[in-house]
Order: sequence, then C-alpha cells, then structure tokens
Amino acid sequence: MGKITQINKDILKWAREYAGLSIKEAAKKIGTSEKKVSEWEDGSDHPTFKQLNKIAYKVYKFPSAIFFFPEPPKMKNIKKEFRRMPEFEKEKIDYQMIKVIRTAHAMILNLKELNHGVNRSSKRLFRKANLEVSSNIKKTAEVIREILGISMETQSNWQDPAEALKQWRNRIQDDGIYVFKEAFRNDAFSGFCLYEEEFPVIYINNSTPKTRQIFTLFHELVHLLLRKNDLEIKDKSYLAFLPDEALKIEKFCNAVAAEILVPTKDFLEIYQSTLDESSVRKAKIMADYFKVSREVIFRKMFDNNKIDLEEYRYHRKRINEAYLENKRSSNKSEGGNYFRNKKVYLGDKYISLVFENFRRNEIDSFEASKYLGVKVDKLAEIAS
Repeated sequence: MGKITQINKDILKWAREYAGLSIKEAAKKIGTSEKKVSEWEDGSDHPTFKQLNKIAYKVYKFPSAIFFFPEPPKMKNIKKEFRRMPEFEKEKIDYQMIKVIRTAHAMILNLKELNHGVNRSSKRLFRKANLEVSSNIKKTAEVIREILGISMETQSNWQDPAEALKQWRNRIQDDGIYVFKEAFRNDAFSGFCLYEEEFPVIYINNSTPKTRQIFTLFHELVHLLLRKNDLEIKDKSYLAFLPDEALKIEKFCNAVAAEILVPTKDFLEIYQSTLDESSVRKAKIMADYFKVSREVIFRKMFDNNKIDLEEYRYHRKRINEAYLENKRSSNKSEGGNYFRNKKVYLGDKYISLVFENFRRNEIDSFEASKYLGVKVDKLAEIAS
C-alpha cells in the first residue's frame, strides 16, 4: 500500500505529544518500531493510509484530516470546554467521546477552509436570534420558528420523526449552522455543540431514538444562540448539582426547545379537543402530531398543570424502562451501508460543499477524500 507523502510531520509529533505518549509508547500501540515513528516525525518516511487510520482513530484519537493541516490546530482541553458540567459527569467523557469532540473541532476548521473563512448562509440564525437567559421563552420560540420558516401545518404533515429530523436539520443548516451525526458509543451523552463565530456546529448521537435526536438538536441550537458550548447528558439527575447560573441556562434551553417543537397554544388546543381521552392516549396523539417523544408531551402536560409531578415521573420512568428493554432485545449493531452512513453522519450540505470545491478545482481528489474521511478511490461512491 502506498505511503502518504502529503502528511504533515509536525502534526504527527504534536498529536503524539498531545496524547501524552512517548515514541516508545506510541510505537507499541501502533504496532511498529520506535525508529519508524521517529522517521515519520522527522519526515524521512511516511505512514500508509492503513497506518494513518490506526494512528488517528485508535492511538492519538484525532480525525485523520488533522494530519494534513498546514500547522497544528490550537486545541483546548476537551473537559474544560464544558466547564459548567459537574466534575463527576466529566469523568464519563471517555476516549470515544474525546475523539468525536476532536472531530467536531476539525470539522470547524474544514468548514473555514472550504468556505474561505466566511459563512455563506444569508440568514445566519446564530446572528439573527441573539438570546439571553432572561429572554421570554414563548417569544424566543416564535422568533426561531419564524426564522426557520416552518409552520405548524408543515410540521404536523411530516410522515414520521425520521422525516421531521431530516427537515429540521436541513432548515437549521440552511441558516448557517452545520449539524453532524455520529454513533457516540456512549449512551451517557445525547449530543453537544461548539460555538464558533462563523461556523458553530451541532453533533447528535445517532444511536438515540429519532425523537430524542430532534429534542437534542433544538436543545443544542438554543445553547449556540446563547453563544455557549454544551454537552447534553441524558441522565438529568446531575442538574441538582449545578450552580444557579448553569441550572438557569439548562432550564432555559430545555424550555425554549420544548416551546419550539410543541408551541403552548397548539398544545392546549389539542388537549382541549381530547378531554375524554386518558393521559396516555393524549400523549400518543400529540406525540404523533408534533413528531416528538411522549416524554416531551408529558413534560408539557406537567408544565401546564395538566398532570402532577408524581404522574409525570411515573410516565417518564415507564418510557425509559421501555426504551432500555427494547434496546436490550433488539441488540442492534452499527453496520449498514458504509456510504449511506457517511451521508447520514456528514449530511448532504457538507458533502455537497466538498464536491462543490472539488468541481471548481479549488481542491484535488486527495483533499476531497481528506475532508470526507474516505479513500480517494471511494469518492465516486460517496458522490453517487
């Protein structure tokens, strides 16, 4: 297999040192000699594509694209980026999550390069909706829906949560915020966002249900509109340990996300039309109508004094138990078509951006493969 001569030797050394590995330790993990690692770092030799993938994803925990940058990126301490999180929750940020978050940083750099440093969206939602935690929740949700241009009629007519997620994602990306998906392989986290002045990004855990992904999308969107980084933790018991200001932010983001997806006015109208139905039946009807989870609806019922706290907790517990049982019984593995997974994870907008640069001869086939994370000879399959 041919060696990759375009790799930046300085970044190879930087990545090893950032990972806290000596040359000896790195060589052992990669499965090569110390001499070979030293030669890669002084530029007298180069790794193969297969070796680079192992170096990047299994040893140094960086996306392979980073190793072709002109200079080492300025990387913050991953765990310090989410400073509002309690320390005991930060311990759940394992190597897999660190790799995904580093990939997100690399994607921001990719977006800057592919767009020549300027976000091309004419709307730029993150510029128009300038929020504060003290902002009125209902008015904020109305403004965001208006900018996104999605009517309740359109939302209710979507076929299912999968279509709803796709449509919401596309609209948010059209307004300047790129949304990526990844299988986190860590159920503790539903998603995260990284704020950047021109290219803020949202990442969603593709292993969670579509309705969960939709709520995560909007929870992270509100964080970005507050100009905050966020890592969404699935188990909300940690909220009791947050300082007042951080708790206020989380509650605000949850409330605005819920109001965008289930506007109170529409919720109350449907609730009144289903007075003869049980709470469970009402939740199903409204979850189907708004294309959200039943848990979101039960929370809306509680917030509007339609059920008490005990009933809300009961329903939430039953929903979580059913989800865990279904997950255990299905025992699905990641699999599927590799190229379709790439399409889902990267999104049409990002893939189109790469090929647009390629067609204009601003990048070559090797650079295009780097931006997409595939081999050069697989570009045609991604394009199709």
